Amino acid sequence: MAAVGQEGFRRLAARVREDGVEGLPALETLRETLLAYMRFSVEEKDFFRLMIANLLKRPLRADETEELKPFPFSSPEALASFSELVAVVKRCQTEGSLGPGDSLFIANLLHAFVHGVARLAIDDHLKIACPEDEFFRQGLDAVLRGLGAASAGSRHWKLRTTPGAARQPR
Repeated sequence: MAAVGQEGFRRLAARVREDGVEGLPALETLRETLLAYMRFSVEEKDFFRLMIANLLKRPLRADETEELKPFPFSSPEALASFSELVAVVKRCQTEGSLGPGDSLFIANLLHAFVHGVARLAIDDHLKIACPEDEFFRQGLDAVLRGLGAASAGSRHWKLRTTPGAARQPR
């Protein structure tokens, strides 16, 4: 199972590269990376579920990232993925596109948001009448605004009244 989880992280990295985040300003890199992760989780549900499974966690080796040493990761690929998120957050802070603060905390907040929304979306538990991608974009923009980033405005969406109901903006 560990090999399949590692393959999931390799596929995720390829998805981020395919979505063309190279060369973008830091905040756009962060946003597009997280959006790619969300799309990956919805399209590759089985990989996503395995990638975040507790049974794959292991302690870091002595030669792995000192800042993240106290935290368990499932594979070097998982560590690399999260380390990249921390690096992009730091780049945003350096460029002034995110407010100051603990970059590890901010990366964890964004990580938790992505995983929470992804799990709700893939298990059909979002209680809002809009496409998952649009919900994620607007939610991510709200989180980034809360972290001091300028981002797009939002629309208002109505709650879903029946499972699988059509998702339309108000």
